[in-house]
Parts: sequence; C-alpha cells; structure tokens
Amino acid sequence: MERTLVALWFADIAGYSEHAAKDESGALRLVEILQRLASETVPQFRGRVVKFVGDAVLAQFPSAELAVRAAIALNNEYVQRSDAIGRVEHLRIGVHLADVAVAADGDLYGDGVNTAARIQEAAKPGQVVTSQDVWRQLRGRREFRFEHLGDRSLKGVGPMSLYVAMMESDATSVSKSSGTDNLRSQTQRSAIRSLAVLPFADLSAERDQEHFGDGVAEEILNALTKIGDLRVPARTSCFAFRGLSLDARDIGRRLGVEALLEGSVRKAGQRLRINVQLIDARNGYQLWSERFDREVADIFAIQDEIASSVVTAPGSFAGSRRRASFGQNIHYER
Repeated sequence: MERTLVALWFADIAGYSEHAAKDESGALRLVEILQRLASETVPQFRGRVVKFVGDAVLAQFPSAELAVRAAIALNNEYVQRSDAIGRVEHLRIGVHLADVAVAADGDLYGDGVNTAARIQEAAKPGQVVTSQDVWRQLRGRREFRFEHLGDRSLKGVGPMSLYVAMMESDATSVSKSSGTDNLRSQTQRSAIRSLAVLPFADLSAERDQEHFGDGVAEEILNALTKIGDLRVPARTSCFAFRGLSLDARDIGRRLGVEALLEGSVRKAGQRLRINVQLIDARNGYQLWSERFDREVADIFAIQDEIASSVVTAPGSFAGSRRRASFGQNIHYER
C-alpha cells in the first residue's frame, strides 16, 4: 500500500451509548446529522471523509491547519443542528499528523489512525484536541489558540502531550458558522445568575501546585460572592467534583447553577501558567477563557489579578450595580 503523510481526525458523538440506551431512534438521528455535516464540511477544507464507523467519522486533510479548521467548524455546526431537533449535543474530536498506509479502497491504516482515535477519547464533550505534532505546526499562527492539557497516557500509544485547539475568531470557519456566532451572542447576553467555581487542575510535572490552584479558586469564589444577586455554591460543594470526569451540564444540574468556572495551573521553574474558562452549564458552551503567564514572585497578587479578570469578563453576571471589592486595589463595578 502507498504511504503518505496526512493530517487526520476522528470525531464521535459524546455520550452516544447512553443516548442509544435511552432513545435509540433519537440517537440514530444524531448519527445522521453527524454524517451529513461531515460530508458537507470536510470537502470545504480540501479534506476527504475516509469512513463512518458507528457514531464516529474518520477524515483526512492535506495540512494540519485545514484539519483543525474543519474540526472546529464541524464541532460548532453540530451544536446548531442538534439544537434544531431539541437537544444540544457535542462532539469529541482528536486531530493528529501521521504517516499512514492508503489502501486501494481509500481506507487508512497505521499507528497514526489508532493514535487519532485515542486522542479523540481523551477529549471532553465539545473539545477539539490535538497531538503535539499538530500543535507544533500551528503554534505560531495568530488565529489559533491552544490550551495545554499536559501529558496523557493513551491506550496502546503511551504518554503524549495533548492540546485543546480553539479559533481566535469564528469568522475564518465555514460561512454557515454565523449560526454559531448568533448562539454565542445570545448566550452571552443571557445573564448568569448562579455560578460554581470548580477546583483548578494541577498540570505541573511535579504535581505540586494543587494548594496554589485551590487558593486561586477560593479568591475567585470570594470575589464572586460580592456581586449583587449572583448565587455561588460553597467551596465544599464545588470541590467535591475534584478529579471527576463529568459533563459540564451534569455538574451544573447537580449544583443547581447556570455556569461553571474551571481552570488549570502549570509551573515550570519560576514561571506559572494559569488557564481559566467560563462555561455555560445550560448547554456546555464556553463563554470566555483567558491565559495568565506570570513569574512566581507574589502569589497573592497573581490570585487577585485572576479573580479580577474573571468578575470583569465579558458575559454579564446578573446582579446589582453595587461595587464588589477584593484584594487591596482591585474592584468590580457594573
């Protein structure tokens, strides 16, 4: 068989087995939506659908850039199409760059195919996760943004550094993605009246930053409790979800909140990198995210800075116009 270097991805429907057990006809409808969307979207990015496997699809592309753009476009459009039938669902997509063997019928074989499938399994609902090889190709592109997930042990593959891929602007996706932009605007205009702050994940190689991550989460939680009518569950309730791999919507239902704030901490020498994401727990859609790269000089100042950025983030917290202050010099005012 001919061998060639390609960018490829696996995409599947998050929680499909559970859907099928509860509503088989509804689950099959979700598969039809995925197959139709993949057939429409992949060619727009000069790609080729290799095959459909149950609730999953394998596609190949001539470059890492086109593969990631197509994955993000498919992910966004799938939310819209599933919402149209009354149920907002999400995909999980794993993107990899690999040397593969191409069979006469067009099917792909090799370790790279298996790796892409394992990367997809490591993704959370709604995420496009890439290998380090893909990240290296795109890390200098201003239109892309990546969140490092750290090293993950993938079954049959071994340890691998993984990254969540995002676009700085949805305008460069498919033209039909305007529906996604509308959903984002509508969601952001819908005021958040309740928010839970989850424990921050420690992604440092030494795994020694859990206490710092907890401190950041507590500072943010304390700051949010000072915002008018915003309801914030207690620390003990939020931190009970530490280490659990649950859908954002499920956590939101359990805590009785409309939004979740989560993040991660990584330390390398005297440098800290903190990633923070605000998620709408009503549909699992990410509203806002930010990355902080700082020197480990004044940990308390870093915690205050991040808390300030969160409460002044775009996306409207419901509440009064009162002033809520925290730290010595940081204020939030609506």
